[in-house]
Amino acid sequence: MTTALTGGVLTGDAAVELARRLENERARAVMECDVAALGMLLADGLLYCHSTGLIEDKPAYLGKLAEGTATYHVYRSDVERAAMPAADTIIASGRLHIDATVSGTLHEIRGRFLTVWRHDGHGWRMEAIQGVPG
Repeated sequence: MTTALTGGVLTGDAAVELARRLENERARAVMECDVAALGMLLADGLLYCHSTGLIEDKPAYLGKLAEGTATYHVYRSDVERAAMPAADTIIASGRLHIDATVSGTLHEIRGRFLTVWRHDGHGWRMEAIQGVPG
């Protein structure tokens, strides 16, 4: 998906809708284990802080998917709020529902998330994600 910036900062429902489209695209790539698509959605400098406190970079996160170390059965990030502090940046938060098997152990995660997306001229890339229990 590509979203063109038309010279303004989105607000309210428009920012939430953009964040939902980005999160839905990411969730689809995770569920389908589409490492190539996910690689295009994640910034090279990605900081992924899991709800467990584990912090991974892009190669580590994608490596788990590619190797089959992590298999996702349910991955849903429901965006509730979003803000665009600049035309090329969107920050979103919401509820997280993940069921995944990691290294043979099933994890059922219900929590909240905060993501930062940035448009780099070629498309939107997720720069950071923070998951927390709750």
